Amino acid sequence: MVENMKILYITDNLDPHTGWGRYSRGVIDEMKRRGLRLAELTAEQLPKPRSFFDFMRNCLRARRAARGYEIVHALDTWPFGLYALGAVLGTNKKLFINAVGTYSVAPLSNLVKRFIVACVYARASKVFAISNYVAKLVREKIKTNKIITVYLGLSPLPVPSEQDLTWAKNLIAGRSPVLLTVGAVEARKGQKDVAEAVSSLKKDYPNMLYIMTGVNRDIAYLESIEHGRNVIYVPDAGTDARLAALYSLANVFLLVSRRLGDHVEGFGLVALEAASFGLPAVGSCDSGVAEAMSDGYNGYAVPSGEPGEIAQAVNKILSGDYEKLHANSKEWASRFSWEKTVGAYINEYDK
Repeated sequence: MVENMKILYITDNLDPHTGWGRYSRGVIDEMKRRGLRLAELTAEQLPKPRSFFDFMRNCLRARRAARGYEIVHALDTWPFGLYALGAVLGTNKKLFINAVGTYSVAPLSNLVKRFIVACVYARASKVFAISNYVAKLVREKIKTNKIITVYLGLSPLPVPSEQDLTWAKNLIAGRSPVLLTVGAVEARKGQKDVAEAVSSLKKDYPNMLYIMTGVNRDIAYLESIEHGRNVIYVPDAGTDARLAALYSLANVFLLVSRRLGDHVEGFGLVALEAASFGLPAVGSCDSGVAEAMSDGYNGYAVPSGEPGEIAQAVNKILSGDYEKLHANSKEWASRFSWEKTVGAYINEYDK
């Protein structure tokens, strides 16, 4: 039984202020809540390799960390799945891998990396894709029957204080309706497409405000977005309570991520966060975001890179049955929990 086993998780980071950390922390905290014995190994102990020697050294570090553990679970494929393979090779330890997004898809376009990933998946007991979209992209490159889809869970955000709400209200400065995107400001996330949609929407909603919040990884992209009265950038909400304040005061959430080559949006945890506050969503139908929302139930899925389609979806929400979509969003979010996610993992661990 898994209750008697020790599990080593290998992941990028555990910082709850990053998407990676939120996801990893959600899994690990739920495992701890269940009383399971586990340890974590992060990129801090496995620095980015600059040579083959560095890569092998990380594999040895993972192998040493896995001593005394019966299960090794890498929370993404590249490079953590490779380190996890190094940790279990030649042993009877169980290996599990997650396929998350870009770092599970992009390596498959390289012949050598695809071969290595195929070897990792062949040794794994199971590969957990975080969406059917990611599972499809992986299967297009690798023939495997190891992949199953297990959706991510949702960690509740704190109730914002009056001080947090005042901070958010000062940003909004009386403008309405408020559109919100949470995530790194970069071309793949599609914030510029939303800003262009706002440019046409402000004819009917002159007081509309679009807030982009998140770290900026592409200064040129941010500078290419027209800012002003209707579009603002908030570098970082700073705390989960302030982020919750933005969710509380916004009207529509948007995550219209593009696929740029093999760089993809695997799911969209922030879309679930927004739904838990009752925000109707507009998401891209050609990404994993479409599975973090329900088209026609709590919002609308549109093609990425199409500001006109985005504008139509937003207008449909604002001029239609907003209250119904609002209620449906809360119900939709209630379907996702780390308890369900971890329960699916444990079911496979026990086999």
